[in-house]
Amino acid sequence: MLTRRENEILELNATGLSAKEIADHISRSEFTVQKIICNVKEKIGLQKATELVAYYFCQRNGVDFREFKRQVLSAMMALLIFFSEYNKPEHAKYKYHRRTNTHVRLHKGRKRSEEFNILYNV
Repeated sequence: MLTRRENEILELNATGLSAKEIADHISRSEFTVQKIICNVKEKIGLQKATELVAYYFCQRNGVDFREFKRQVLSAMMALLIFFSEYNKPEHAKYKYHRRTNTHVRLHKGRKRSEEFNILYNV
């Protein structure tokens, strides 16, 4: 799918070289290298340089990039959800409403905690 030159530039880019350093290495202009990198991203369907590096290492190690990307995104979302729930302050789980001149009449058998649940819709 990629040409020999595109694979070479992809490899140099994945090792951390800038477009200018790659241009010096292969005796081409920096603009040419940037254009080839853009063409590679377009051919593969990627947008970010980090995705390009991940694609290179997946290709080199025989891993399906699309599956790898899906698994990484799933793991990141799970971590975000875990940490957002773990770091949530205790009072954040109750909805606070400003209720002025609102009174809730309780039946005789209800407790104070039930009154709290009714007022704050818990």
